[in-house]
Amino acid sequence: MNKKKINFTRLFFKTLTFILFTTFIFSTCSLDGDIDAIREQAGLGSNIINNTFSISNSIEWNNALTTIRNNGSGTTGNYKTYVIEIIGSTSIPGIMESIPIQGSTSAAASFGSVEYIEVTLTGNGTLSLSSNGSILYIAANQKLIIDSANLILQGRNNNNNAVLNIEGGSLELQNGTIRGNSGGGVNVSGGTFTMSNGTISGNSSFYGGGVRVNNGIFTMSGGIISDNTATNDGAGGVHISVDSTFTMSGGTISNNTALYGGGVYTRATFIMSGGTISGNTANSRDGDGGGVYVHWGIFTMEGGKITSNTTIRFGGGVTVNGGTFTMNDGIISNNVAGDGGGVHSWNGSTLTMTGGTINGNTAIGSGGGGGIYVRGPSDIFTKSGDSIIYGNNAVNVANKNTANYGNGHAVFWDRLLIIHAPLYRNSTLGEGVNISTTNPNSGWGQ
Repeated sequence: MNKKKINFTRLFFKTLTFILFTTFIFSTCSLDGDIDAIREQAGLGSNIINNTFSISNSIEWNNALTTIRNNGSGTTGNYKTYVIEIIGSTSIPGIMESIPIQGSTSAAASFGSVEYIEVTLTGNGTLSLSSNGSILYIAANQKLIIDSANLILQGRNNNNNAVLNIEGGSLELQNGTIRGNSGGGVNVSGGTFTMSNGTISGNSSFYGGGVRVNNGIFTMSGGIISDNTATNDGAGGVHISVDSTFTMSGGTISNNTALYGGGVYTRATFIMSGGTISGNTANSRDGDGGGVYVHWGIFTMEGGKITSNTTIRFGGGVTVNGGTFTMNDGIISNNVAGDGGGVHSWNGSTLTMTGGTINGNTAIGSGGGGGIYVRGPSDIFTKSGDSIIYGNNAVNVANKNTANYGNGHAVFWDRLLIIHAPLYRNSTLGEGVNISTTNPNSGWGQ
């Protein structure tokens, strides 16, 4: 046997051994569910490494969603984690449902029915909608994290769907921007939304232009919700429906516009301990609650600022319609309305003020109530503790609450329908000075 033949034989067996070995490894990885091997087997390309998807076009985006859907569920103590990195500008078709419908010819749905997964969106690009629908739906036991300062999720005009739909799952906005969508920014239905940073801006909807929460939980500790619009109802910024809770400890809700509740509209529970609600507008002729509108809901203010909001009619800072407002701390200042520059209540509402400050607000209408306007005999207002409502005698002019026409620079109580003789307080109600609609003989008329 000559030397050339021996070398050829050795090369043949080496090649055969390599092929058999790599085939065994590939087969083993596939049986074990190794995601990298599955991707290669599916021909999804080399843009996916160690559960990280680099996305620069719609094909890669759809492949990423398909891979996550097909990779199965994690467990309660061991979530399957993925990172999707957006590179450059990528336009994708909108998603109309969270789980693919059998026989559907629409674009691929989100993460399907897999559970216990965590997906983080990062990158410095723009992910935009090329057709109506949402960018993602997040179902039960699925978590989406958005965490890149330069990442933009871009909506579209004439869309009836929010940019992101949370249907029983959870969303964490840690950074990034959600903007420019006519179906709203974020819709939470039976899920949770936590916002610690980032921006939701320039969105519009019939109600809840920035964020809508229905039977869900929204927690805001930072970030900005601004320049959103509700075109037909309440809350340019945040709309809280029944059986929901909104907790705000930080961040800013500003320059939003709606018919009712330019900043926040709540029919459920709203707890504010920090942050700022400012520059919002209730813009219709019958609009109420430039900053916050409480409609048969419960609003508890433990801190933060509601400032520089406006409305044509009632409640520049806060309007309470058949609900409950308890102010234990915080500041309501420099708001403007027809009646009730700072706070307006009606329809059997309850206002309780044990702390905080109401100052610098203006009622420009014929009614009054620069600081607070209590409308009707069934409304209850009680001030106690170290709370302060400044009147027209404040030493610092900037602190004065002002009723431009009529009385009640600090508080106006309109006892119409039963008693046609309103009570009011023009001078400052300082710390330790109590007043209540349950005791009309004490503290009024000064």
